[in-house]
Amino acid sequence: MKILSLQFKNLNSLYGEWKIDFSNSEIGSEGIFAITGPTGAGKTTIMDAICLALYGLTPRLGKITTSGNEIMSRNTGECFAEVTFSTQTGKYRCRWSQHRAYKKPEGRLRDADHEIADAETGELLETKKKLVANVVQNKTGMDFDQFTRSMMLAQGSFARFLQSDADERAPILEQITGTDIYCEISKKVHERFKEEENKLNDLKKSSEGIEILSPEQQKELEDELKKLQKQEQAITNLYRQIEKKLKWCTDIDILKKEIAKLEEDSEKVNKRFEEFKPDKQKLDLALKANELETDYKLLTSLQKQQESDLKKLEDEKIQLDKSEQNRSELEESTKTAEEKLQKARVEFKNQEPVIKQVRRLDLQIKDKNELLQSMQNRLDKNSELIKNKENEIKSCQSDLKKVNENFEKITKELEANQADQELVSEFSAIKDLLSNLENLEKELKLQNKEIGKYKKQKNEAEKNLHKAARELNSAAETFDKHKKKLEDKKLEAKKLLGDKLLREYRAERDSILRERAYIKQIHDLEEMRKHLVDDKACPLCGSLDHPFARGNVPRIDE
Repeated sequence: MKILSLQFKNLNSLYGEWKIDFSNSEIGSEGIFAITGPTGAGKTTIMDAICLALYGLTPRLGKITTSGNEIMSRNTGECFAEVTFSTQTGKYRCRWSQHRAYKKPEGRLRDADHEIADAETGELLETKKKLVANVVQNKTGMDFDQFTRSMMLAQGSFARFLQSDADERAPILEQITGTDIYCEISKKVHERFKEEENKLNDLKKSSEGIEILSPEQQKELEDELKKLQKQEQAITNLYRQIEKKLKWCTDIDILKKEIAKLEEDSEKVNKRFEEFKPDKQKLDLALKANELETDYKLLTSLQKQQESDLKKLEDEKIQLDKSEQNRSELEESTKTAEEKLQKARVEFKNQEPVIKQVRRLDLQIKDKNELLQSMQNRLDKNSELIKNKENEIKSCQSDLKKVNENFEKITKELEANQADQELVSEFSAIKDLLSNLENLEKELKLQNKEIGKYKKQKNEAEKNLHKAARELNSAAETFDKHKKKLEDKKLEAKKLLGDKLLREYRAERDSILRERAYIKQIHDLEEMRKHLVDDKACPLCGSLDHPFARGNVPRIDE
């Protein structure tokens, strides 16, 4: 087993996401490397991450459950460990992960996820937590205890490994060094030794019941054996001779049958040859004719090609006449369309000043409307002010009227009662009333002046309003006239254009012009073909061979 890469997030003191690539050339080229650092730097966390990714538990904390996860970094909501490793069976990626509710630090722990997949294809091999460890043990050949005792010793566990007895260390060392095969060999040797020992014992037991022959008996048996062997040899030689003779006789019969069959076949061949003599003469003639068959086929194909070319030439001439007719019609329609287009352009050009004037009048109307609106607003304000002042004047006039009435009354009373000394005491009050009356008269004069000013402004605003209204009406009449002219021109252009747009007519005109140019080019080529001379280069392609201009078009069978 070889660990290729490790990736983990939020484990112990290592916050955030971390990745270590053990297959990096800088690490792999050295052959051996060490992970060093002070206490608490996270060295053991790397070992814990590997164990967690493979088996879902660590040597220090054991199995991680939903009731407590001491390996997850504090104040984090999720953690994971992923390791990629290779064995003799292939490359695999094992991942363990756990998170809190909504991945928030204060959320409750959720069930952990554990899975193993093929690192090259990405196919999931197992996703159930209880079965992933079994698949890892299957692929690596080690369970969690063996892995932590050999491959990944936790802090303080090395001494315990050394102090364990031979029965515990042997399987681990065999898996690490790959010497488990020698153990199997030893077992097989021991079993084979037992089997062979049992066989030997059986042979010994069976040999104990065998009687040993005397030398005379042994000699008699050997002589008899030699005599029987000689008889066997003589019988074998005789059998071989008889077999050869039998084979020879069988071969003679086969040859006789073959000779008879050949004679019969020869007679049949001679008979068929005699019958074939009339056909042989025909065959000779056919062979001679076959030699001329290619020339005949070439001649007939040339004649057919010639007929086809002549027919095609006639069709081309008819098509050319039609093209000429279509060209003239297209030229006339193009000319008519161009004339209409030119007229439309002239009309549009003539109406362009009108359109510009309409636009200018639109702007003027807009400006006048804005000015009229502002003047109307000012007029409304002035009218409101005038109304307020008139109300004030009315109230002042009513006050003045009352004061005048009081003054007349007091004057009459003074004239009637001049001798009354008590009126002297009321003189100061009368004086105050007179001064108030004078102030009211002054204020009334000022109000009258302002009213006159506002009336002048009102009159000017009314004059400007009437003037602007007249200009607006005139501009509206002019606008309506030009708008009507524009609508007439649009209808005229629509009648000229029909259902198509102007750009469509232009595209159609361009296609007609191109087609006319192609027809002219074809016509020019036909004219040029008439001027081609044998053994002189074509001005277009430079060829010296002119099959369709060799003394004009060839006739049939020429």
